[in-house]
Amino acid sequence: MSSLDSTSSTQDDAADVFQRQMLTETFRSELLRSKILVAIIAGMLVLFLPAAVVSPEGFLSHLPRQHPVAKVCTFLLGIIAFELIAWYGLRRIGDDPTRAGSLGRLRVLIAFFETSLPSMAIFGMGFIEGRPVQALLIPPVLLYFHFVMLTALSLDPRLCVFSGLVAFLEYDLLAQALVPRMAAAGADPTMLGFGQHHGRASLLFFAGLVAAFVAEQIRRQITRSFQVVQERNRVIGLFGQHVSPAIVNKLLQQRADPVSEVRHVCIMFLDIRDFTTFCEKRSPEQVVEYLNRLFSFMIEEVNEHQGVINKFLGDGFMAVFGAPLSDGRDSAHAVDAALAILQRLQRELQAGGLPTTRVGLGLHCGPVVTGNIGSALRKEYTVIGDVVNLASRIESLNKQYDSCLLISQDVWNAVPEDGRPALPEPTVLGEVQVKGRAQPVKVLKLA
Repeated sequence: MSSLDSTSSTQDDAADVFQRQMLTETFRSELLRSKILVAIIAGMLVLFLPAAVVSPEGFLSHLPRQHPVAKVCTFLLGIIAFELIAWYGLRRIGDDPTRAGSLGRLRVLIAFFETSLPSMAIFGMGFIEGRPVQALLIPPVLLYFHFVMLTALSLDPRLCVFSGLVAFLEYDLLAQALVPRMAAAGADPTMLGFGQHHGRASLLFFAGLVAAFVAEQIRRQITRSFQVVQERNRVIGLFGQHVSPAIVNKLLQQRADPVSEVRHVCIMFLDIRDFTTFCEKRSPEQVVEYLNRLFSFMIEEVNEHQGVINKFLGDGFMAVFGAPLSDGRDSAHAVDAALAILQRLQRELQAGGLPTTRVGLGLHCGPVVTGNIGSALRKEYTVIGDVVNLASRIESLNKQYDSCLLISQDVWNAVPEDGRPALPEPTVLGEVQVKGRAQPVKVLKLA
């Protein structure tokens, strides 16, 4: 599989994950919207119940069926029943991706029916009951706005516009159809104007547009959040979990895959002395606990000095300064990090937080090739070059010179002049022959 194919496959997988997540969020929003509507209607029903105490018996069930309060309460109970049925239908469909089409059709049906409920109340009052003047003033008319605005929870702007359009058309057509009846019933002339009712209907459509805007903003925020998490996971997947937040944020801002390139970096190798002997006398659990306590502050210091832990080596690690990002002071950062690690280790030992521990560090700098190595299943950001090998050889010289920190002359030369006064005076060990190399290397001892 080519890199282009693997990248395309990865993007397709991410898109599928996002679509499934959006379907899940939509499903949850629909359930939440149904619950909110039930709560609203139930609240309205509770408010109407005191008005039902108008008969001698004082109970709604004893009111005449034609009593207006009884009709309003019956209407509200009908809405609650519908919402419970809709909620049950949503639960049956669930967030199964294979039933996304069914979910979409059910959402349209629910939105149409809900938005039409106030229209049914207006039609019943104005045409069936024969009271056109009161038809446009009954409380259920206010439900238009509730139903339209709550479609924003569907996270579908088109559904919001659809709901607003249905409310606009139904209210406008009903109002205009009732105007002649209202005139015949002697209604106030101010209620007979076409502009008044058309303006109210237009507000319902604009409410749909507002709900669509809110739904789109929520959808975009979810999309951005998913993309940020996906991008952060991609960066951490490439560079490992031990990448400082500052480097992660900078890489997220670049929004580009690191390409293979030649970079000037400083390589740090750290080795724990006598680790084999230490492990021999302790259980695996104790060894892991020891390494976690030891590496925790070491990783912290590397991150603090803009380095990246590239590999763990069992009894040590390799860190890179200058890749994937660099500020031109990579060798200075590496030296500062090495000295900080030794200082933190000394404090931990004095505080009794660790058993007797000695470490050796070796630093070397120079050009390397950086980039991703691996397959579509597993990739790793790594650095390749003679600089890496030589840094490892320099670290191993600590045993020979009974030292803790050795650096090459190249590293010292790369440290800016303004940073040297803060460092300990190096001891020049001269030209040292290292294993596997024909040319000797000039090595300096800092600790």
